[in-house]
Amino acid sequence: MTASAALTNNTVNEKREAIEAHATRQSRLMFGGMALIALYLIASFIQFDIGSIVQKWNPTRASMFVLDTYAHKDHVTMKWKEPGKVEASFEGGWRHVYQTPPSWLVPGADGAQTVTFANGSTITFFKDRVVMTHEELSQPLTFRVSAQGKPYIEGHESSQAGLPGWIRVSESKVEVRPSLYERLQVYKTKAEVHRYSVGWKYFWFDFDSKLRDYSLFGAIGLAFSGERLDPEQPNFSFALQEFLNNEIW
Repeated sequence: MTASAALTNNTVNEKREAIEAHATRQSRLMFGGMALIALYLIASFIQFDIGSIVQKWNPTRASMFVLDTYAHKDHVTMKWKEPGKVEASFEGGWRHVYQTPPSWLVPGADGAQTVTFANGSTITFFKDRVVMTHEELSQPLTFRVSAQGKPYIEGHESSQAGLPGWIRVSESKVEVRPSLYERLQVYKTKAEVHRYSVGWKYFWFDFDSKLRDYSLFGAIGLAFSGERLDPEQPNFSFALQEFLNNEIW
């Protein structure tokens, strides 16, 4: 073997050894990282008592948490001490009360207020009771509060037999949840409805904004409108300012 051939073989061997050493280091790093992740997961499982959480897992409650990521809710409340006064608000915020009732809150000739849902069910607030209709009910249910302050369902004062599984009655509350999008809670002091709708309401402009009922494209269209919403600035600047100052965010 010539000197040049031997030198070439030595160079090849050195490169092969370098590549193998690099591959070994990479393998050790990978397995070391996997071991650290495994140790972290085991420590977290112990630290946060994951086993106990799994045992207490409630799929209904979990779905309610997930619901808030893709839907919003409006609250409709009547306090028993103020019969006839029904207040609707976005997400229950005291600053986000509807001065003009939404289209789904329908007034009645007798002073009643009816919350309508997309599936056709209704919940009506009267001065002394709340009445619910639903496709799974053979007849409407009437909710009241006794003189002792206990909420109850007419005809089921002493027994819950015959009630759907989505109704729970306790000493302090009647909880009605026929679906993720409908909820009624009757307490000693008040009755409240949560009406869920898909989408993030007031995502672009907050509740008090002049643009709150505009979509994004509707607001963009205002930039090309000759009539200014704010005499002091162009519509584009106004819309941008309203977006950046969205207080709900």
